[in-house]
Parts: sequence; structure tokens; C-alpha cells
Amino acid sequence: MALLIDDFDSRRLRPNLPAQAERERERFRQAVQHAVNERAEASDGLRMNRHRPLERLVMVEPGDTMIHIAKGHGVTVPEVADVNPQIENIDHIESGEVLFLPAPSPTELARRPDGEAQFIDDLYARGNAIEYADASEIDHQSEIDTLANDVGEFIGALPENTRQKAAQRLFDQDWTDAGPAQMAIEKGAEMQDVELQASSHAGSEVEAQARERVAAALGQTNPLDALTSLDHGFKSASDEVQRAMLRSSDAKAVIQNAADQATSALTEEHKDAFDSQVFKTAEMFRRLDEMSVGLAPKLTSELTKAALPELESEFAESIYSDYGALRTEALGTQYMLQFTGRLDPQADSRSLDRLSAMGFYHMHAFAPYLASGGSLNYPLALVGQFEGDLPTLVTEGGILDGLQQNQHRVGEDIKAYGDHLAELNWLEQNGGSVMTDEQLAGAVDGYIVGNDDWKKTADDLRVQVATDGRELIDNLGVIEARYPELFEGEGDLETRLRSIEGDADRAFARKLIENFDTPESVTAMGIALDSDPELLTDSNSMRLLGQYGKLTERGRKFVEETATQIIRRTVVPELAQLDPSNLKSVEQVKRALDNFSTEATGRLLGISEGDLDKALKVVKDAMPQPGETVAEAQARLQKMDADFEKLTTTRDGVRAFNRDTPTGQALRLLGVLGNTAVMFSSHANYQNDPNLWTGLKVTLDAAGVAQKTTEVLMGAGMIEKGGTLDNLVGGSNRMPVKILGTLTSAFDFYNAKVAADRGDTAGAAIYASTGVGGVMAAVGTGSIWGPVGIGIVLLGTGAQMKYDQVKQANIYQTGTTVEFLTHSGFSEAAAQVLSDQSGQGHSVLPLLERYANSRGLDLNETTDQQRFAAWINDMPTDRLGALRDNLHRSLDEVGNDLEQMPVSSDDDEFFAFNNTDRPHFTYSGYAKPLSMNQLDTVLRILDLETLTS
Repeated sequence: MALLIDDFDSRRLRPNLPAQAERERERFRQAVQHAVNERAEASDGLRMNRHRPLERLVMVEPGDTMIHIAKGHGVTVPEVADVNPQIENIDHIESGEVLFLPAPSPTELARRPDGEAQFIDDLYARGNAIEYADASEIDHQSEIDTLANDVGEFIGALPENTRQKAAQRLFDQDWTDAGPAQMAIEKGAEMQDVELQASSHAGSEVEAQARERVAAALGQTNPLDALTSLDHGFKSASDEVQRAMLRSSDAKAVIQNAADQATSALTEEHKDAFDSQVFKTAEMFRRLDEMSVGLAPKLTSELTKAALPELESEFAESIYSDYGALRTEALGTQYMLQFTGRLDPQADSRSLDRLSAMGFYHMHAFAPYLASGGSLNYPLALVGQFEGDLPTLVTEGGILDGLQQNQHRVGEDIKAYGDHLAELNWLEQNGGSVMTDEQLAGAVDGYIVGNDDWKKTADDLRVQVATDGRELIDNLGVIEARYPELFEGEGDLETRLRSIEGDADRAFARKLIENFDTPESVTAMGIALDSDPELLTDSNSMRLLGQYGKLTERGRKFVEETATQIIRRTVVPELAQLDPSNLKSVEQVKRALDNFSTEATGRLLGISEGDLDKALKVVKDAMPQPGETVAEAQARLQKMDADFEKLTTTRDGVRAFNRDTPTGQALRLLGVLGNTAVMFSSHANYQNDPNLWTGLKVTLDAAGVAQKTTEVLMGAGMIEKGGTLDNLVGGSNRMPVKILGTLTSAFDFYNAKVAADRGDTAGAAIYASTGVGGVMAAVGTGSIWGPVGIGIVLLGTGAQMKYDQVKQANIYQTGTTVEFLTHSGFSEAAAQVLSDQSGQGHSVLPLLERYANSRGLDLNETTDQQRFAAWINDMPTDRLGALRDNLHRSLDEVGNDLEQMPVSSDDDEFFAFNNTDRPHFTYSGYAKPLSMNQLDTVLRILDLETLTS
């Protein structure tokens, strides 16, 4: 029997054909191609010039006859001859020759279970051939009529009760590049008296779902109810179904009916209205505002387009009426602003231009609306209607005044959030300094559990700030739509402003950006990104923020922090668990780096995804391998830096990765993080080993982050520093694997210091709080670092570094503080004594932790921490109180700057002589020790045990 060919790439695979060896497949491919070429040469007909999908091919085998082949495949010899004009004598066939067998008839296909799909394939191929055939070669109409007859035959062969749905499925297919097939379906359905519904040709399943959702809306008699139903179906649909719904003429009718109901206010009588032109306009915008609340943005866009023609027509007529043109007062303008604020500034720019061309405006509406976080959509569209000098009543008195008021409101929201978190932040930073991570987790859980009202308030306040931030991001997008020159290309703000024509426009654009270049803005936008991680993967949002970061210094820092957040979410968790001796662990880090390389990240950094892939390959190559020594790890890092230099110095290199850019530093730091694990795993006493110290510093220098070496070393625990990070991380002896996560956070604390030095307290708060988040994400354990986590405990931005600024004594000397401190293992009596604050509001606990560290204790280690707690509990409360009072005076003397209290000082000997000779100063709390050795003296005078390693 002739072999039915599975010719693989030469034709569509048939499910009933057996798999064949590759060598045999290749032989068949060549044989089929030869047969196709021969048939094309032997025939003048279009249908013979190509291989139709449903044609079957057989290869003649020894002993085959044409009669047997035809009978075996359900066709006649003349039918076989008709599709094989290359065979001169159909009664004489040779072994190895390829024959074409005719496609099944439409009637036969109608009876097969998979016949509809096969018929569609054949129909598309024939329609495509007709569409692209030369008109001089074929009769297009005749060919379409032939297709239509086949469609009619196929539909007619189906059971009568299935014909309409089957014909609709055919019609719903995508017939792009096969238009004649679509025309044939319409004609064939008409032959069978089958009525087809309108279709966007997105496929039968998609069209059926879209039609079902639109039908539900059509079933509503009230236009507003119909629109609501359409919106419900639209939001629950896939992107494909949504596109089909938007193309549906019935859906357009639903939207038009709703728009007509709104614009009917313009022609209704309003006899009781004081000013009918004002009232009818306000009523129309009120209806549109009501309709669009919660409406899908794309439906709001369509609703606007549907309403505009009638509004424009009525407005044009009103200009010449006795009552004057349609206009709005404050309330009507407010409705309009709310409605237009739901439009997309880019996609709906034409609609906004058409609406603003009518000039609706009221002097008392813009500022209050924008002060509440409203959209710049319509206000900036209105500005765009003016040429030359801009109306200051609109720009200065309306837009800029409203934006300034909004900044104040956002600041108040941030302050309220920070104030609410202040107590827990203070407890965590002070009480947490003498606890293990597990104890701190339990203490914070104890603070939150059962305190539902507090947690709800914290959540609500955070949501409000995040909402503020999202509104700011959205308005940046509106500014981009109005002034695209500001968000394109390279250069700072002043460079880009020069591309805007007109002095007035340039000045206004500068003031717009300045309103977004504030500590309040970046704080709120940062919390918005932290609250909605999907924003970090949205390419358009990241591109917008990436361009914003090029305009100002604060914007640059914000983009750098946003990139850091992405790194923390995608890479740092794996780095924190990196085991350099485990190949699987190393591979997991490399996969995490792949997750970092996305289109959204590239747009944020202003580089292509391909360039980012190149850079991350350099980082992957720098990751440690099992069994590597410290020297080999350092060599990898040096090679990484050299590879980055190649990226930045070649002719088409990526300048974004050089040592001077945040991106280049961040990527180099990832390599440092991975290889630091190798260094720590050497089990050397890294704090005292000068070789390891020198090795790490050389590595950091090679990585191009020398200007931040001190901060990184501090984060790694290699130097002592009594500042904020040291307090939070808990000293210089943290476990190496936990230190990995703190390295990235060191950069945040560096930025916080720079911002604080400039007097930018809110900017300092951004970096300090996110730095804390990075540290705690790496070292934290327990449920606190889960759902509650950074959002409640660590993001103290609104407090504006309240921990450093508290000047009120005893503000946290409460029972809550006592209960919190008992989680460290302190007795209630000791906790009561240590809850007391100095006159300037400082706690002695971070200083006691520093003292313990100086004596070789690591309070994150359970054994050391238990020894410390027992040491405190063994002190009589009166003498513990005296110790506390002495330390209070020390802290007030140095302004809580623990860096000013070293392990030893030149005054230690005099301090010991002076206070031992006059112990009453120490007993009464006036000794004021300013070094760890002097603290030992105070302990001895009070007859208390000193700590030793």
C-alpha cells in the first residue's frame, strides 16, 4: 500500500501519521518539493501552483496500482488525475513517486469530528492565494464564488440546528490576508439562509465571550445600567476579549446610549435654573462624572469620544444664542475635572484637546481640585490652547497654587503616618539594639497583636500616602504628555527646557517639575512603589520615572533607590542565602539576576534590555564557584570590573555601566555581595585579620565604589561606627550570611547622611528608612518581617528621622516600653529602670549594646545576649538607676552620637582618678563617662560587675 507521507516542515502535520526517522523525513521532503515543482510547471492553474493544506500525499511503493491507491483513500482515479497534471500517464506510476490526493469534499469534512478546523485551514490557504494572485492570471470573482459554494456546501451538510453557530464560528476567525475567504463565508451563509452577527474576527472563542458580555448589557433598559453591565463584563474579560468588545458595534451602541443620556442635559429645559447655560453644562458633566466613577479607563475613553460630537455641536450653536455660550461655574468645572481626570493623557490626548478647545474653566475650581491630588489632564490641555503668553490666572493662580497646596497635604499625610509609627520605631531602634532578631520579632509581635485599631490606622495611613504617591506618578505622566521634550533624550532639566518653544512655556514647565522635586513627592512615590510591586514591572511607569530621574538630583536619587528596591526584591533574597560551596545555590542567584533583567528595569535605568543582559552576564560570571579561595574570589571581582570597563569603552559600549553611575555601582555591588560570602566563609577572624581587611578594600576599590567603602565596611561589620546603621544591625559581629543583606543598605544610609547634612530631613528619612528596610529584610526573622514588616515598623519616612529629633524627655517612658523590653529577657524591674529617657529623650540601651560589643559580645547571638540580660538583671535597681543616670548625661553631652564615645580615650586615667576620689558624683548620676573604659570605672565605683569577653 502506498505510504502516506508525514513530510514535517513541508505541510501541516496530520495527527494520524506515524513519526518517521529524520533521514526518511528528509527523503520525503525532497520528494514532495520535487513533486510540487513538477506540478506547478505542468499546470497553468493557480490552485496547482501551491500545496493546499488538506491535500494528502502518498509515496508509491512496489506493487501499488493507481486503482488500489484511489480506492484505499476514498477517491476516484479521475479525481487523482485532476490534481496530478505532472503525471503524464496516470495508469503508469513508479515506486518512489509522490502523488497528490484531492482534499476531502466540504460535505465529507462537515461529517468529521475535526472537519471544521481542517475546512478553515483550507479556506484560509485558498483565500490567501486569491488575495495575492495577479488579477491578470485569475478571475477573482469566479474564485470567490467557488469558495462560497464550498462554504455553502459545508454549512448545508451540517445538522440544521448547528448551522448558525458553525457559520458564525467560521465568520469569527481572523481572515487577515485572506479577505476573499471572509467574503465567501458571508455569501455561503446567505445561500443557506443563515444570518451572521457582526464580528471583529478575533477568533470564535474570543468573539463568543465578547458577544455574551455585550448581550448582557443590551438586556438592560436603563442606559446607565447597561453601561455598568458592560463595564462588569469588560473588567472580567481577557485582553483579547476586551479588544473584541471595543470593536463590537453593539458595545458601541451601549456606550453611545449612555453618552446620549448625559448630553441630553444640554437640550432639556431647565426653567428653574438661574443661568440655564451654566446649569445644563454642569448637569451634563455631573452625569458623565457619575457614569465614569469606577469605569474601566478604556470605556471612559470611549464614553468621552461618544459624547464629544453632541457637546461640540451644542457649544457651537450656543455661541450665537441670546444666552451666550455654554460655560461652567465652580461646581460644573469640578465635575468636568473629575471626569477628565480618568482619561489617559496619552491615548486620550485628542479628546482632551477637543474638550479644552471649548475653554470650560472657573477660577475657583482648579486649585482646590489639584490640592486634593486631582489630575492635571484637563488643566494642562487647557494651557495647550494658548500661544505666547500664558494666562497667569490659570497657571499661577490655578495649577501651580493647587500643586503647592497638594505638596503641603501630602506632607501632612506623611507626617501623620510617621507620627503613628514613631513609638514603635523608637522601641525597635532602642530596645531592639539589645535583642536577638528572634526576640525583636517577638517584641514587635507583642506590640501589634491585639492592637487591631493601631494596625488598622497604620494600614490606612500608609494607603493614603501610597495613594498620594500614585497620583503624583500619574501627574508626571500628564506633564510628559504636555511637554514630551522633558522626558526624551539626555541632559538635565535646563538642557531639556531649551527644547521647549516660548519663554512662558519654558518657565511654566520648570515650575511644574519643581513642584515634583520635593522630599514629600519622592517619599510618597517611594511608598507607592513599595505598596504596589506591579508598578516596578510596568514598563511605562519605569520609563517615566527613569526620565524623571534625569531631571534633578533628587530625582536621580529616587531612581537609584527604585532600582535598589528591584534588586532587593529579585536578587538580594537569594544572595542572602548564598552558599558558595553549593552549585545549586549559585545557580539560584544567577536565575534571580535573570529576573532583574526585564524591559521595565531597563527603561527605569535608561538602557535597553539587551544592554542590561550584557551587564548582568558580567555579574553572573563574577559569581563564586564551589571550592574557591578568597584570592580566587577577589580575582573574579577584578575581572568583573575589567569586563565592565570593556562594556563602557568599546565603540558601541554601554556608558550607563561605568564606575561613576548608580547603575554601574549597583551592578558591581551585586558581584561584591556574592563574593563576600566566599571571604566570610573562610572562617577567618575578619575583624582583626589585616590581610582580609586589605583584600576586601582592594576588591571594593576595583569595583569602583571606593567613595563608599567606609559605609560598605561598616555594613559588613569590619569597622566600628556608633551611628544609625550600627544601632540597627547590632554591632560588628553579626553573622556573615546576614551581613550580605546589609551591604546594599549601607548606600541608603550614606545618602541619608548627605541629605541630612544639607538640611533635607525628609530626604534623609527616605534613604534612612529604606536602608533599615534593606537591613531588616536580610537579617529579620519571625512574622514581623512578613505582612506587617517594612510597611509598619521600618518605613519611618514620615517621622522625618524622629528617633534623632526627639527632644521631649520621657515621651516613651511608658508601660508599653517596659513590656517591649521584657522580650529581651530583662526582668520587669530592670525594664522599668531602663525605660527612662534622658533629658533630651535618649535611651541608654544602644550605648549599653555598644559597650557589650566592645567587650566581645554579640547580642544577636543567643548565648551572648542571655549573658548580657543576666548581667543587667543581677544589678540592684538603685545602682542600675545610678548607672542609667550617668549614661543619660553622657548621651546628652554628645548629642546621642555614639561615635564620640570610643573604646578608650586620653582622659580615661584622669576620669578614673577624679571619680574614684569623689564617688558621690557617680552615685548621684553626674559622672558622665565618655568612653567604654570610663564606663568600666563607673561600674566599679557602683560595685557592679564589668563585662569581659
